[in-house]
Amino acid sequence: AERREPALPLGLKGKLRGEPLEVIGHLRRGIEVDGETYEWSEYLLHGRGGYRWLSEYNGHWLYLWPIPGGKVKDAIPDHSAHCDGRRFAHFQTALASYVDIQGEFYWKIDASQKVRVEDYVAAPFILSAEREKNEINWTRGEYLEGEEIWKAFSAPGEPPRKHGVGAAQPNPYGGKLGGIWLSTTLGIVALLLFALVLSLRPSRETAMDYVFELSPAGNIAISEPFELTGGTQAIKISADAGVSQWVGLDITLVESSQVDDLRET
Repeated sequence: AERREPALPLGLKGKLRGEPLEVIGHLRRGIEVDGETYEWSEYLLHGRGGYRWLSEYNGHWLYLWPIPGGKVKDAIPDHSAHCDGRRFAHFQTALASYVDIQGEFYWKIDASQKVRVEDYVAAPFILSAEREKNEINWTRGEYLEGEEIWKAFSAPGEPPRKHGVGAAQPNPYGGKLGGIWLSTTLGIVALLLFALVLSLRPSRETAMDYVFELSPAGNIAISEPFELTGGTQAIKISADAGVSQWVGLDITLVESSQVDDLRET
């Protein structure tokens, strides 16, 4: 594989979250999903407090640190895990391989070995497990902006530009209407909104059928106004997208009088 220069050079020193650290190693790793290969970078950091990691994929960064396995409670592989009083939902599982290795590491790396990697997310936090043979190693981390890392290390140039959405990236739109984002690909989503009337004889009718195009930039989409009638109701929202990656939807129902205000924010 072609060797790439790390965005954070080996030997670079800085202070991240108040902790003096030095970049001592760089890994380029990859997974294969549905015939497509996805690669990311991992930087091994060392300081007085021990080892830390920075992981970067498509311009999205995670700051990670190893934790004892005993801190992880009620772990159900490929479903969920609990740590520090927080529930982490399963995000993805894959076999990771080594693409490139540079620098120093505290263990002997077998470049031919594939490692089972499991990620569990409670944005902006992440919990990851690497299983190899009879051994499992846990790391806990959180999402960081590249600008914070570059400032902490006085790194050369600028951080890699973001593409898509990071695994533990918090919703950039908060409670605003229709924040929509897409990882690595474009697609069309059909959104169906059903009004289910809760009565002695509940009825079901389609209140709105909306088709819109997704954008990796995370554009906000606003549907045409629609009316919900029939008294007390429960709302069911379903979506379908013809994409090969994952799609995240943040949907809010608002009074039509507030739509203009949302367009201006």
